[in-house]
Amino acid sequence: MGSRSKTDAGEGPPLRTFLLRKLARREHACGELRAAALRAGYPPEAVEQGLAELQGAGWLSDARYATAFARAKSAGGRWGPLKIQAALLAAGIDAATIRQALAVAAEHPPDDDLERLVRRHGDRFRRETDPARRKKKVVDFLLRKGHAPEAVFRLADQLSRVLDL
Repeated sequence: MGSRSKTDAGEGPPLRTFLLRKLARREHACGELRAAALRAGYPPEAVEQGLAELQGAGWLSDARYATAFARAKSAGGRWGPLKIQAALLAAGIDAATIRQALAVAAEHPPDDDLERLVRRHGDRFRRETDPARRKKKVVDFLLRKGHAPEAVFRLADQLSRVLDL
């Protein structure tokens, strides 16, 4: 029973229905859908053919997924470009597509987003009374979030002063 595919056993929806249901919820990377379909037990050849059909019809696009993902994660400074890039690489998106998506997401300067993020998490930084150590905590926090080091270091003094207000 373990070697039979879903289509052989008559279990679950047809592959096309399975893929379209996933896409109806949100954009997906081709690699994500491939992995989900294979985990669900669909045969690899059928999965590849189904994904090719969806791409041909314009329903599946790694570029569209990457752009939507980068915009959503960068909104409000939630994730920086380095963290977004790592997540997109893990999803199987190619480097050129990632660069384009990050360029679209970075159309507005990060300064306001970084300040908003520091204000939102201000209590964790205000516990530190030494200004130099507080600044280091702010910088480390933003770098861990994946924000560009040049932007973080350029704004470090300004961002640590935001906490004094």
